[in-house]
Amino acid sequence: MADWLRSNQEWDEWFCYVDSFDVHEPFHIPEPYASMYTDEDPDDPDLTYWPAYGRTDRGQGELSDRELDFVRSQFAGR
Repeated sequence: MADWLRSNQEWDEWFCYVDSFDVHEPFHIPEPYASMYTDEDPDDPDLTYWPAYGRTDRGQGELSDRELDFVRSQFAGR
């Protein structure tokens, strides 16, 4: 890509789009990162590393505030 950009730098009619792969679930990460942004026990079976999508027994895949905070902490530790 860099070679193409150098060889076409005088051309005014082109579009460059660069995509980067984002971090995604599951956010099951090793210590010390798993505990870095939470006081929760990462091994607690009531907490999820992978948010439910679609319909669940609790509704439309909704997480409790505690679960949401935990998932966010795991994302941040990634």
